[in-house]
Amino acid sequence: MDPVSLHPEIVAVLEVMNDHPLARFEGMTPQQARDLLAETFPPVFEPPVARVEDVQIVVGEEAGRVIDARLYHPAPGETLPLVVFFHGGGWVWGNLDQTDANCRLMASVGNVAVLSVDYRLAPEHRFPAAADDAVAATRWALHHAAELGADPARVGVAGDSAGGNLSAVATLALRDDPAGTDPIKAQLLIYPAVDCDLDRPSMHTYGEGYLLERVHMAWFYDHYAPDRAGDRDPRLTPLFATSHAGLPPAVALIAEVDVLRDEGEAYVAALQAAGVPCDLILAEGMIHGFIGFWPGSAAARESYESGIHRFAALLSADD
Repeated sequence: MDPVSLHPEIVAVLEVMNDHPLARFEGMTPQQARDLLAETFPPVFEPPVARVEDVQIVVGEEAGRVIDARLYHPAPGETLPLVVFFHGGGWVWGNLDQTDANCRLMASVGNVAVLSVDYRLAPEHRFPAAADDAVAATRWALHHAAELGADPARVGVAGDSAGGNLSAVATLALRDDPAGTDPIKAQLLIYPAVDCDLDRPSMHTYGEGYLLERVHMAWFYDHYAPDRAGDRDPRLTPLFATSHAGLPPAVALIAEVDVLRDEGEAYVAALQAAGVPCDLILAEGMIHGFIGFWPGSAAARESYESGIHRFAALLSADD
Protein backbone atom coordinates (compact mmCIF):
# COMPACT_ATOMS: atom_id res chain seq x y z
CA MET A 1 0.00 0.00 0.00
CA ASP A 2 1.37 3.38 -1.04
CA PRO A 3 0.21 5.91 1.57
CA VAL A 4 1.38 8.78 -0.65
CA SER A 5 -1.60 8.24 -2.96
CA LEU A 6 -4.10 8.17 -0.10
CA HIS A 7 -5.52 10.97 1.99
CA PRO A 8 -4.17 10.72 5.57
CA GLU A 9 -7.68 10.22 6.92
CA ILE A 10 -8.11 7.24 4.60
CA VAL A 11 -4.75 5.80 5.65
CA ALA A 12 -6.06 5.86 9.22
CA VAL A 13 -9.22 4.01 8.15
CA LEU A 14 -7.21 1.31 6.40
CA GLU A 15 -4.85 0.85 9.33
CA VAL A 16 -7.87 -0.20 11.37
CA MET A 17 -9.86 -2.06 8.73
CA ASN A 18 -7.05 -4.14 7.23
CA ASP A 19 -6.57 -5.81 10.62
CA HIS A 20 -10.29 -6.31 11.21
CA PRO A 21 -11.92 -9.74 10.61
CA LEU A 22 -14.27 -8.08 8.11
CA ALA A 23 -11.30 -7.53 5.79
CA ARG A 24 -11.43 -11.26 5.04
CA PHE A 25 -15.16 -11.63 4.53
CA GLU A 26 -14.57 -13.71 1.40
CA GLY A 27 -14.11 -16.65 3.78
CA MET A 28 -17.49 -16.09 5.43
CA THR A 29 -21.05 -16.93 4.57
CA PRO A 30 -23.20 -13.96 3.53
CA GLN A 31 -25.05 -14.01 6.84
CA GLN A 32 -21.82 -14.10 8.84
CA ALA A 33 -20.56 -11.09 6.88
CA ARG A 34 -23.84 -9.22 7.39
CA ASP A 35 -23.80 -9.87 11.13
CA LEU A 36 -20.19 -8.73 11.50
CA LEU A 37 -20.86 -5.62 9.41
CA ALA A 38 -23.84 -4.69 11.59
CA GLU A 39 -21.79 -5.25 14.75
CA THR A 40 -18.82 -3.24 13.47
CA PHE A 41 -20.70 -0.31 11.96
CA PRO A 42 -23.87 0.55 13.91
CA PRO A 43 -26.16 2.95 12.03
CA VAL A 44 -25.65 6.69 12.30
CA PHE A 45 -28.94 8.60 12.14
CA GLU A 46 -27.45 12.01 11.35
CA PRO A 47 -27.76 14.77 10.25
CA PRO A 48 -31.31 15.68 11.21
CA VAL A 49 -33.85 15.78 8.38
CA ALA A 50 -37.26 17.37 8.89
CA ARG A 51 -39.32 14.47 7.56
CA VAL A 52 -38.18 10.85 7.68
CA GLU A 53 -40.71 8.07 7.23
CA ASP A 54 -40.83 4.49 6.07
CA VAL A 55 -42.71 3.84 2.84
CA GLN A 56 -43.98 0.67 1.20
CA ILE A 57 -43.61 0.32 -2.55
CA VAL A 58 -46.23 -2.10 -3.85
CA VAL A 59 -45.16 -3.88 -7.03
CA GLY A 60 -47.01 -6.52 -9.00
CA GLU A 61 -50.61 -5.62 -8.29
CA GLU A 62 -51.77 -9.24 -8.37
CA ALA A 63 -49.14 -10.63 -6.01
CA GLY A 64 -49.01 -7.42 -3.98
CA ARG A 65 -45.29 -7.77 -3.30
CA VAL A 66 -43.85 -4.94 -1.23
CA ILE A 67 -40.42 -3.30 -1.35
CA ASP A 68 -39.59 -1.38 1.82
CA ALA A 69 -38.24 2.12 1.39
CA ARG A 70 -37.50 5.22 3.45
CA LEU A 71 -38.28 8.81 2.52
CA TYR A 72 -36.14 11.77 3.59
CA HIS A 73 -37.67 15.20 2.91
CA PRO A 74 -35.70 18.20 4.21
CA ALA A 75 -38.42 20.79 3.59
CA PRO A 76 -41.97 19.51 4.08
CA GLY A 77 -44.39 21.71 2.22
CA GLU A 78 -41.92 22.40 -0.59
CA THR A 79 -41.98 20.46 -3.84
CA LEU A 80 -38.41 19.22 -4.29
CA PRO A 81 -36.55 16.99 -6.73
CA LEU A 82 -36.70 13.31 -5.78
CA VAL A 83 -33.72 10.96 -5.70
CA VAL A 84 -34.33 7.21 -5.78
CA PHE A 85 -31.32 5.84 -3.90
CA PHE A 86 -29.85 2.32 -4.00
CA HIS A 87 -27.31 1.35 -1.34
CA GLY A 88 -24.08 -0.53 -1.94
CA GLY A 89 -23.02 -3.87 -0.52
CA GLY A 90 -22.29 -6.10 -3.49
CA TRP A 91 -25.97 -7.01 -3.86
CA VAL A 92 -25.38 -9.20 -0.76
CA TRP A 93 -25.57 -6.87 2.24
CA GLY A 94 -26.86 -3.43 3.19
CA ASN A 95 -30.21 -2.09 4.37
CA LEU A 96 -32.09 1.11 5.06
CA ASP A 97 -30.47 1.69 8.45
CA GLN A 98 -26.93 1.13 7.22
CA THR A 99 -27.28 3.71 4.46
CA ASP A 100 -29.39 6.11 6.53
CA ALA A 101 -26.63 8.66 7.16
CA ASN A 102 -25.65 8.80 3.49
CA CYS A 103 -29.25 9.52 2.50
CA ARG A 104 -29.69 12.12 5.22
CA LEU A 105 -26.60 13.97 4.05
CA MET A 106 -27.75 13.88 0.43
CA ALA A 107 -31.16 15.26 1.39
CA SER A 108 -29.67 18.01 3.56
CA VAL A 109 -26.83 19.11 1.29
CA GLY A 110 -28.70 18.76 -2.00
CA ASN A 111 -32.07 20.05 -0.75
CA VAL A 112 -33.69 17.05 -2.40
CA ALA A 113 -36.11 14.40 -1.24
CA VAL A 114 -34.49 10.96 -1.11
CA LEU A 115 -36.28 7.62 -1.38
CA SER A 116 -33.94 4.86 -0.18
CA VAL A 117 -34.88 1.43 -1.54
CA ASP A 118 -34.43 -1.84 0.38
CA TYR A 119 -34.10 -4.11 -2.66
CA ARG A 120 -33.81 -7.91 -2.37
CA LEU A 121 -30.38 -9.33 -1.59
CA ALA A 122 -28.42 -12.33 -2.81
CA PRO A 123 -27.89 -15.21 -2.43
CA GLU A 124 -31.45 -15.57 -1.14
CA HIS A 125 -32.55 -13.65 -4.23
CA ARG A 126 -30.05 -13.93 -7.06
CA PHE A 127 -29.76 -11.88 -10.23
CA PRO A 128 -31.92 -10.35 -11.62
CA ALA A 129 -33.96 -9.84 -8.42
CA ALA A 130 -32.14 -6.66 -7.31
CA ALA A 131 -32.24 -5.28 -10.85
CA ASP A 132 -35.95 -6.00 -11.11
CA ASP A 133 -36.58 -4.26 -7.79
CA ALA A 134 -34.57 -1.22 -8.87
CA VAL A 135 -36.59 -0.82 -12.05
CA ALA A 136 -39.90 -1.39 -10.26
CA ALA A 137 -39.05 1.06 -7.46
CA THR A 138 -37.95 3.75 -9.89
CA ARG A 139 -41.07 3.31 -11.99
CA TRP A 140 -43.18 3.56 -8.81
CA ALA A 141 -41.36 6.73 -7.74
CA LEU A 142 -42.01 8.36 -11.11
CA HIS A 143 -45.72 7.68 -10.69
CA HIS A 144 -45.93 8.64 -7.00
CA ALA A 145 -43.47 11.53 -6.69
CA ALA A 146 -46.18 14.10 -6.02
CA GLU A 147 -47.48 12.04 -3.10
CA LEU A 148 -43.98 12.16 -1.61
CA GLY A 149 -43.77 15.95 -1.81
CA ALA A 150 -41.62 15.87 -4.93
CA ASP A 151 -41.74 17.03 -8.53
CA PRO A 152 -42.43 14.18 -11.00
CA ALA A 153 -40.46 16.07 -13.65
CA ARG A 154 -37.34 16.13 -11.46
CA VAL A 155 -36.77 12.51 -10.44
CA GLY A 156 -33.24 11.12 -10.48
CA VAL A 157 -31.52 7.91 -9.47
CA ALA A 158 -28.38 7.50 -7.39
CA GLY A 159 -26.41 4.74 -5.75
CA ASP A 160 -23.00 3.59 -4.64
CA SER A 161 -21.15 0.48 -5.84
CA ALA A 162 -23.81 -2.19 -6.39
CA GLY A 163 -26.31 0.63 -5.98
CA GLY A 164 -24.56 2.51 -8.77
CA ASN A 165 -25.01 -0.59 -10.88
CA LEU A 166 -28.73 -0.64 -10.10
CA SER A 167 -29.05 3.06 -10.88
CA ALA A 168 -27.50 2.53 -14.30
CA VAL A 169 -29.71 -0.52 -14.86
CA ALA A 170 -32.85 1.44 -14.00
CA THR A 171 -32.04 4.26 -16.40
CA LEU A 172 -31.45 1.79 -19.24
CA ALA A 173 -34.63 -0.15 -18.54
CA LEU A 174 -36.86 2.90 -18.28
CA ARG A 175 -35.38 4.44 -21.41
CA ASP A 176 -36.38 1.30 -23.31
CA ASP A 177 -39.65 0.72 -21.42
CA PRO A 178 -40.94 4.15 -20.40
CA ALA A 179 -42.93 4.40 -17.19
CA GLY A 180 -45.60 6.47 -18.89
CA THR A 181 -44.50 9.53 -16.93
CA ASP A 182 -41.77 12.11 -17.11
CA PRO A 183 -38.38 10.52 -17.85
CA ILE A 184 -35.60 10.16 -15.31
CA LYS A 185 -33.91 13.56 -15.19
CA ALA A 186 -30.40 12.69 -13.96
CA GLN A 187 -28.25 9.95 -12.46
CA LEU A 188 -25.48 9.94 -9.85
CA LEU A 189 -23.22 6.90 -10.14
CA ILE A 190 -20.88 6.52 -7.17
CA TYR A 191 -17.99 4.12 -7.87
CA PRO A 192 -20.43 1.89 -9.79
CA ALA A 193 -19.95 -1.79 -10.66
CA VAL A 194 -20.83 -1.94 -14.35
CA ASP A 195 -18.76 -4.86 -15.67
CA CYS A 196 -17.97 -8.39 -14.42
CA ASP A 197 -14.38 -8.25 -15.71
CA LEU A 198 -12.01 -8.96 -12.81
CA ASP A 199 -8.92 -8.40 -14.93
CA ARG A 200 -9.07 -4.69 -15.65
CA PRO A 201 -5.81 -2.98 -14.59
CA SER A 202 -7.33 -1.32 -11.51
CA MET A 203 -8.48 -4.75 -10.31
CA HIS A 204 -4.82 -5.69 -9.99
CA THR A 205 -3.28 -2.31 -9.12
CA TYR A 206 -5.66 -1.81 -6.18
CA GLY A 207 -6.69 -5.43 -5.79
CA GLU A 208 -5.42 -5.95 -2.26
CA GLY A 209 -5.24 -3.82 0.86
CA TYR A 210 -7.62 -1.00 -0.11
CA LEU A 211 -10.82 -2.18 1.61
CA LEU A 212 -12.62 -3.59 -1.45
CA GLU A 213 -10.41 -6.26 -3.01
CA ARG A 214 -10.49 -8.27 -6.20
CA VAL A 215 -11.34 -11.44 -4.25
CA HIS A 216 -14.24 -9.59 -2.65
CA MET A 217 -15.72 -8.73 -6.04
CA ALA A 218 -15.44 -12.38 -7.05
CA TRP A 219 -17.26 -13.34 -3.83
CA PHE A 220 -20.04 -10.85 -4.47
CA TYR A 221 -20.55 -12.01 -8.05
CA ASP A 222 -20.46 -15.66 -6.98
CA HIS A 223 -23.42 -14.98 -4.71
CA TYR A 224 -25.37 -12.57 -6.93
CA ALA A 225 -24.74 -13.90 -10.43
CA PRO A 226 -22.74 -17.14 -10.28
CA ASP A 227 -23.32 -17.87 -13.98
CA ARG A 228 -21.85 -14.54 -15.07
CA ALA A 229 -18.98 -15.89 -17.24
CA GLY A 230 -19.02 -13.89 -20.46
CA ASP A 231 -22.29 -12.25 -19.44
CA ARG A 232 -23.30 -9.19 -21.42
CA ASP A 233 -26.81 -8.81 -20.01
CA PRO A 234 -27.16 -5.05 -19.38
CA ARG A 235 -29.18 -5.80 -16.24
CA LEU A 236 -25.90 -7.09 -14.79
CA THR A 237 -23.28 -5.29 -16.87
CA PRO A 238 -24.75 -1.97 -18.02
CA LEU A 239 -21.46 -1.13 -19.70
CA PHE A 240 -22.42 -3.61 -22.41
CA ALA A 241 -25.84 -2.20 -23.23
CA THR A 242 -26.44 -2.15 -26.98
CA SER A 243 -26.68 1.63 -26.81
CA HIS A 244 -26.25 4.30 -24.16
CA ALA A 245 -27.86 7.01 -26.26
CA GLY A 246 -30.83 8.83 -24.80
CA LEU A 247 -29.90 8.23 -21.17
CA PRO A 248 -30.24 11.06 -18.64
CA PRO A 249 -27.28 13.34 -17.84
CA ALA A 250 -24.95 11.82 -15.28
CA VAL A 251 -22.45 12.59 -12.58
CA ALA A 252 -19.92 9.84 -11.90
CA LEU A 253 -18.16 10.07 -8.53
CA ILE A 254 -15.26 7.63 -8.66
CA ALA A 255 -12.61 6.85 -6.05
CA GLU A 256 -9.01 7.23 -7.18
CA VAL A 257 -7.81 4.09 -5.37
CA ASP A 258 -10.47 1.50 -6.16
CA VAL A 259 -10.68 -1.81 -7.99
CA LEU A 260 -13.79 -0.45 -9.74
CA ARG A 261 -12.09 2.70 -11.02
CA ASP A 262 -11.41 1.47 -14.55
CA GLU A 263 -14.91 0.20 -15.23
CA GLY A 264 -16.41 3.37 -13.80
CA GLU A 265 -14.28 5.48 -16.11
CA ALA A 266 -15.16 3.18 -19.01
CA TYR A 267 -18.85 3.79 -18.32
CA VAL A 268 -18.28 7.53 -18.34
CA ALA A 269 -16.57 7.17 -21.72
CA ALA A 270 -19.46 5.07 -23.05
CA LEU A 271 -22.01 7.68 -21.97
CA GLN A 272 -20.02 10.53 -23.45
CA ALA A 273 -19.47 8.64 -26.72
CA ALA A 274 -23.24 8.21 -26.96
CA GLY A 275 -23.81 11.94 -26.53
CA VAL A 276 -24.92 11.77 -22.90
CA PRO A 277 -23.57 14.62 -20.76
CA CYS A 278 -21.50 13.00 -18.01
CA ASP A 279 -19.43 14.82 -15.43
CA LEU A 280 -16.59 12.73 -13.98
CA ILE A 281 -15.42 13.58 -10.47
CA LEU A 282 -12.31 11.65 -9.47
CA ALA A 283 -12.14 11.67 -5.68
CA GLU A 284 -8.39 11.94 -5.14
CA GLY A 285 -6.93 9.98 -2.26
CA MET A 286 -10.22 8.15 -1.67
CA ILE A 287 -10.96 4.42 -1.64
CA HIS A 288 -14.07 2.39 -2.36
CA GLY A 289 -16.83 3.05 0.16
CA PHE A 290 -15.62 6.52 1.09
CA ILE A 291 -19.08 8.11 1.15
CA GLY A 292 -19.78 6.04 4.25
CA PHE A 293 -16.77 7.54 6.04
CA TRP A 294 -18.13 11.09 6.08
CA PRO A 295 -19.17 11.14 9.77
CA GLY A 296 -15.48 10.75 10.73
CA SER A 297 -13.63 12.11 7.71
CA ALA A 298 -13.88 15.71 6.54
CA ALA A 299 -12.13 14.78 3.29
CA ALA A 300 -14.59 11.99 2.53
CA ARG A 301 -17.48 14.32 3.31
CA GLU A 302 -16.09 16.99 0.99
CA SER A 303 -15.76 14.49 -1.86
CA TYR A 304 -19.26 13.12 -1.32
CA GLU A 305 -20.76 16.60 -1.11
CA SER A 306 -19.08 17.60 -4.37
CA GLY A 307 -21.00 14.84 -6.12
CA ILE A 308 -24.24 15.75 -4.37
CA HIS A 309 -23.99 19.41 -5.40
CA ARG A 310 -23.39 18.62 -9.07
CA PHE A 311 -26.16 16.04 -9.12
CA ALA A 312 -28.62 18.41 -7.42
CA ALA A 313 -27.79 21.06 -10.02
CA LEU A 314 -28.73 18.63 -12.80
CA LEU A 315 -32.02 17.83 -11.08
CA SER A 316 -32.89 21.50 -10.72
CA ALA A 317 -31.75 22.60 -14.18
CA ASP A 318 -34.27 23.87 -16.68
CA ASP A 319 -34.72 21.63 -19.70
